[in-house]
Amino acid sequence: MLKRFLLVFCLLLSAVSVGAEGFNVSDILIEGNSRIETSTILAATAIKPGDQVSLEDVDKAMSHIFALGRFADISAELTEVQGAKILTFVVKELPLIRDIQFSGNEELSEEKLRKLVRVRIPAIYHHGKVRSSILDIKDAYAEDGYHAASVEPQLDIDERNEATLTFKVVEGEKVLIDKIRFVGNQAIDGDDLKDAMRNRERWWLSWLTGRGAYQKEELEIDLERIKAVYKDKGYLDIKVLQPEVALIKEDRYFDILIEVDEGPQYRVGTLGFKGDLLTSSEELLEVVSLQQGEIFNRSELHKSLERLTDLYADQGFANANIAPLSNKDKGALIIDLMFDVEQGVKTYIEKIQVHGNTKTRDKVIRRQIPIVEGEQYSASKIKEANRSVRNLGFFEEVNVTTSPGSDDSQKVLNIDVVERPTGTFSLGVGYSSVDRFISQGSVTQDNFLGYGLRLKLAGSISSSSVTYTLGLTDPYFLDTEWTVGLEVYKSEREYDDYDEYRTGGAIKAGHPIAKYTKGYLTYRYE
Repeated sequence: MLKRFLLVFCLLLSAVSVGAEGFNVSDILIEGNSRIETSTILAATAIKPGDQVSLEDVDKAMSHIFALGRFADISAELTEVQGAKILTFVVKELPLIRDIQFSGNEELSEEKLRKLVRVRIPAIYHHGKVRSSILDIKDAYAEDGYHAASVEPQLDIDERNEATLTFKVVEGEKVLIDKIRFVGNQAIDGDDLKDAMRNRERWWLSWLTGRGAYQKEELEIDLERIKAVYKDKGYLDIKVLQPEVALIKEDRYFDILIEVDEGPQYRVGTLGFKGDLLTSSEELLEVVSLQQGEIFNRSELHKSLERLTDLYADQGFANANIAPLSNKDKGALIIDLMFDVEQGVKTYIEKIQVHGNTKTRDKVIRRQIPIVEGEQYSASKIKEANRSVRNLGFFEEVNVTTSPGSDDSQKVLNIDVVERPTGTFSLGVGYSSVDRFISQGSVTQDNFLGYGLRLKLAGSISSSSVTYTLGLTDPYFLDTEWTVGLEVYKSEREYDDYDEYRTGGAIKAGHPIAKYTKGYLTYRYE
């Protein structure tokens, strides 16, 4: 071994003395690899037998091998056998991760931490993925208030070069926000500004509720929320500087200082409309909640734009664009608004498509939609469709959207739903002085057979009585607005002197008498 080392050392010195001329390689060998194919490594070297090779070429080849991301160490040896120079790359493979474990995590569950790990087992150890996983875990702890948490990876490698990767967590103490202070706020009280923020100061129940946890990313959004509060009070030139966040009280708490430059307060100047007007400017101004001379309020401006857009959309102009052109007079401290309207092309509903209803019949959903195919587009009717389908109670999610139709004047109305369980099953046991032990059970289904029928089956049994009830209600009988229901029941009860048997039923019918009111008539026979 010593002789070979000296020979390698001498040949490398000889190669250095050759300089740019290099040496001719007769063969290239790979040693130390077990999982990675030799052909893969040779392809990465870009050196072939018979090539004239310099030390720079060898260095590049080693870099290319390392770039494969599969090796912990790489070295190169040059040997001479009967005058032929052989270049050998000796590699040490990274271990194969067979298992991932965690230690020291008490505040965050292992299930949550596993979702943050970017290494999927079995996999070759990857430094970049492990570093990214550590950052994600530390971020998760920071979001929970543990900003001093540290994470270290530990590899336990066996003789087969297979390893268990353990993320060793030191959580540290939870760092909460002690104080949020403001400088420069004259017009708005600091408590009102705090109410707009998601970052909150700690309180005496923080140990239970988690309130006071410092959220760095959320703080950036909080600055925009503070600006929004000022702009709703007419302070359009508001500036909120980057906050100063400092650790206080032996690094146990955060102190946040936010400096604001309020600027002047603006009032509403003139209001007007131009462009494609559905009606007179005076009538359109009735939709706008801002009034001349009042303090400017940005939220009210946005609400006014929504109402104006809905007004046009209810007349079929689904793509109406209403832009508020503002002119800010810093001398008079007023802001003039001119609403520029482009109504676009009048649109119609070309098709109504329902997706995701694996159980519920199409007609159950379609009868909740107050707009039909071929009808003029209406924003208020589409909102009503969204609300009505949700109120069925059959779906976890309801999304009502529109997409382009066959041309600019056509829209496709899409109803996307996600079904949820609509049945319930209950069992109960009770005790009374009359019936002693009572067993009760019921089965209900609010969407029986997918037709929107409501089915109920209930019964109770005790030592002296038995009761059964069966009911079925159709809220849209024969696809009309009539609600028709049928209920039958039977009961038996034993008394000391006699036995009582009851059999009966009821029929009820209902019909809307107002938009959200329905009247019922019930006939019961026993």
